[in-house]
Amino acid sequence: KVDSMVAGALKRTPLTPKIVLAIASPIVFLIISETVVRLSGVETDVARNENFDIAVPVWLLADENWVDIQRGRLEQPRGVRAVDVEWLQHFEEARYVEYKLKPNVRVSTVNPFNDIEVRRGITFRFESNSDGFRTKELEPKPPDVARIVTQGDSSTFGWGVHETYTYQRLLEDRLNRQPGNVEVLNLGMPGQTSRHGRAVFDHYARTLNPDLLIISFGANDARYVLEPAHVVLGRDEGWRGSVRQALMRFETFRLMRRLLVAVRDPFTVSGERASAEGDRRELVNSVPIDAYKANLHYLIEQGRSIGAEAVLLSVCAPPQWSSAMGEVAEEAGVPLVDALELFRAHLDDLREHRLYSAEVRYAESIYGRQAMQENWRLYVTTDGCHPGLAGHSLIADALAESINSLDWR
Repeated sequence: KVDSMVAGALKRTPLTPKIVLAIASPIVFLIISETVVRLSGVETDVARNENFDIAVPVWLLADENWVDIQRGRLEQPRGVRAVDVEWLQHFEEARYVEYKLKPNVRVSTVNPFNDIEVRRGITFRFESNSDGFRTKELEPKPPDVARIVTQGDSSTFGWGVHETYTYQRLLEDRLNRQPGNVEVLNLGMPGQTSRHGRAVFDHYARTLNPDLLIISFGANDARYVLEPAHVVLGRDEGWRGSVRQALMRFETFRLMRRLLVAVRDPFTVSGERASAEGDRRELVNSVPIDAYKANLHYLIEQGRSIGAEAVLLSVCAPPQWSSAMGEVAEEAGVPLVDALELFRAHLDDLREHRLYSAEVRYAESIYGRQAMQENWRLYVTTDGCHPGLAGHSLIADALAESINSLDWR
């Protein structure tokens, strides 16, 4: 009887209120849900996973490439330690460039790529501006300033060293010893590729009106992944990216995604996929050589289109990618600084404390001279890849020399 009364009432209800009710009901429900989630204080951006000792960002658990790489590391004797992933909590998703630092963070963290530093609890500091980059605020360029923008991966970011020791700060100091006002902005980001570099240029660097670009990619371009960088970044373009960006503003959506990775463990899904594909499973370079060269040419050409010259910097890139960068430098007629060649050329002077003695002694106080004699890279890097204090100093010297040979101001 009650059902028949409701049905009768609905029949007597004018059509317009019915439409309004149909539209308003889900909106009201979403507003209530969003309010409840926000007021509850529940964490929506990190989640627990049985493979890790600490919570990790949900957006990484939803990244098939990252999960596949970590699954391989979990099978190794050392596995994945808390220190290997805890620093990732300071990064967040970002449209077009995949991820950046969270805005306005100030963090001290351990370099997990160096076991000696991990055991001794040695940390380095980094902080971000309101746009999520490890540099000063990205403001319009003053008329009396010559602006350099650096783009690259973790070596450009300055992983492992305090900001005051990065090559950007050192280079800025060297260039300002001459008359003029030079500033160096750091748009480097750990883990990113030359394809990310195109996106960073298009959505950030271009608007900064740089006079010079320093471009340094390659280490992550060579990485083997399930999906190449252009596919991953392509999802953020067009209307699908706009819809996803809008949904990410809602804590309710973020919570649903967290629940999804909790209900269906992405590591289990990744393992099942690998088992099912077996020998047919195909990994590809994140950015193949031809695309890598095209990306470098794009950055050089687009920089020139807005009046910016370019310098290429090779740091920790595999030989094939480093050679490809050399080819691009020759084809485009731009200077190239090869950090590996640079480090080897000055190794004896560093060992004998004839060059950057304070920086070398600091490294010796951490690693010990014997360890450094056995692994020469510790003189110039923090972990065999990322430049250390002496490494950043040498890079700054070489870049200053290359830049001073250009007509760029």
